[in-house]
Amino acid sequence: MKKGKYFISLILLFVLLTGCGDKTDQKEKITEVKEIEKNVIDTKKDEEIIEDSKIEKQEILDIEKEIEDINYFTGLEKKEEDFAFMTIIENTKAARPQKGLSLADIVFEIPVERPITRYLAIFNSEQPTSIGPIRSTRPYIQDIAYSFDLAYAHCGGSQTALDTIKKGGYKSLNEMGNGKFYYRDNSRKAPHNLYTSFKLVKQMIDNKEYNNQPKEWINFNVNIDKDLFEVVNEIKIKPTSYVDYSHKYNSEENYYIRNIDGKLELDELNKEEYKFNNIGLIYTKVSNLNDAEKHVDVDLIGEGTFTLYRNGVKIKGTWNRDNKDKLFRFVDEKNIDIDFCPGKTWFYILDKNSIVEEM
Repeated sequence: MKKGKYFISLILLFVLLTGCGDKTDQKEKITEVKEIEKNVIDTKKDEEIIEDSKIEKQEILDIEKEIEDINYFTGLEKKEEDFAFMTIIENTKAARPQKGLSLADIVFEIPVERPITRYLAIFNSEQPTSIGPIRSTRPYIQDIAYSFDLAYAHCGGSQTALDTIKKGGYKSLNEMGNGKFYYRDNSRKAPHNLYTSFKLVKQMIDNKEYNNQPKEWINFNVNIDKDLFEVVNEIKIKPTSYVDYSHKYNSEENYYIRNIDGKLELDELNKEEYKFNNIGLIYTKVSNLNDAEKHVDVDLIGEGTFTLYRNGVKIKGTWNRDNKDKLFRFVDEKNIDIDFCPGKTWFYILDKNSIVEEM
């Protein structure tokens, strides 16, 4: 079509010039034809611009579609529907081995009582048929759930935490009042035997009509220049005197295998190892509340030291969080957002004096 218009203008030029005998008329006709040619060329450019614009718009739509298909918690392609929640899972010796925890996309391990830690796990890409044991909440634990705007399954909580829930704004899924969505495993002793499942939690959330859509959070990038970072193939972590962990890097599969108290940790639900692609250490202040239950307070507002282990290397940085509405932000020593490896992430929230060894 474009070439045709240009060809017609040339024919017109030929006809006009041969059909007029007067030179003045010919000059005028030539001027008119040149103007026609200019319009044809301009039209051609406009059509090309429009065509380029269509291509650019399609490229933008394709990129947006790719982003929509990415799981915000793993950076991988979505496996299931875009639905997520959190659970608070016990970590005493009586609670081990846990069920379903290896299938979480993200796990925060957090101090709750001297010297006990607890897990806050995000489930989205996998749908465990059993999750637990479920235990009680704390103010700083549920504040993390609040920042994600996600519902969280728990059983009771400290008085401060429960009082905060009553004030509103928290998507609490307390077993006390929602018992039909939880069950007891009689092969274990209470209170270390309370469980739920992905299906049951989803039903509970649907009943409460909570909007539980994942939020975009950390950056993921499969590429990393490993020559820029220190090589670390194993991390040993002792968050308290109660437990020891180690994570060994599997370079062939690009994940870290978790050991607990010197033994390979297995999920009771699927008998699988704990395989996580990122291990993050969030250092902060952990204070004793000096009560009978040995409760602690964990300061998760402000900033502190952060270390990420991915792809067998160590990335030093800082975490910061302005208030409970905000998600954690992780930046490197140049104040640039740290890229996580696509996959699952395990965060340890550690007292500044916790022992960490690298090999």
